[in-house]
Amino acid sequence: MNADRVYARTTRNRLEIADVLDSLDPEHWQAPTLCEGWTVRHVAAHLIQPILIGFGRFFLVAVRHRGNTPATVDHFARAIARREPSELLDLLTYLTSPDPAPSLATPQRIAGLMLVATDAEWRQGSGPRVAGSLEALTMAITGRQAALDDLDGPGVATLRARL
Repeated sequence: MNADRVYARTTRNRLEIADVLDSLDPEHWQAPTLCEGWTVRHVAAHLIQPILIGFGRFFLVAVRHRGNTPATVDHFARAIARREPSELLDLLTYLTSPDPAPSLATPQRIAGLMLVATDAEWRQGSGPRVAGSLEALTMAITGRQAALDDLDGPGVATLRARL
């Protein structure tokens, strides 16, 4: 799959998320999610965090949290979630522009691994194979450990160790 097709698919997915969120009643924005301690509003805030928080600011807060990345992410998600849902939706739609947050998937995380999508004609890299849906691969290479259980192949252990 070429970069234009990946961009088009990513854009469609982000717009679908925005459409779902836009359809929610105010009480649904406060509903709990699978992310422990987070509501739908927190998850929406987390999705736009990379376009609002630069590396320097993230780093400084991470130092305050003694390098604990989940605590740092939680800090920012809760702060951003104070915004109105309409503003969160506007910013989420912005994510359809090219490269708003290129640092989400660091090259070191996937170096020496062959990523293979099982639901599309896409593969990248070389080395021990990591296979799964595009969604699971995307989540894992951007640091979401929950997606690792949806992946298989000899490279999964390496990817797990890098998260």
